[in-house]
Amino acid sequence: MSARRPCRDGVRATQVIGKIAQLALSTEAEQTPINKEIHHFIQIISAIAFALGISFFAAALGMGQDAVTSLVFMIGIIVANVRISASRRVETPSRHRRDS
Repeated sequence: MSARRPCRDGVRATQVIGKIAQLALSTEAEQTPINKEIHHFIQIISAIAFALGISFFAAALGMGQDAVTSLVFMIGIIVANVRISASRRVETPSRHRRDS
């Protein structure tokens, strides 16, 4: 006789539904190739935004602006650039259709 282990919601692991539930719980979420590309793209855009923000901060200080105004300007440049790239991100479906 096989051991009867309770699975989830009282369904036993020896039943077909219990086995399916165990398999569903044991799988790990993997990133799709498009998710990896989007993540890489956002990292590049964020790096460019930070570089632009820091350069505009230095330029504003060089033109005689006070530090607080230059800092606010830098934050505005960074937020504007990152926001634009994040809004253009493509959402991928969580389930893919299998063609047979």
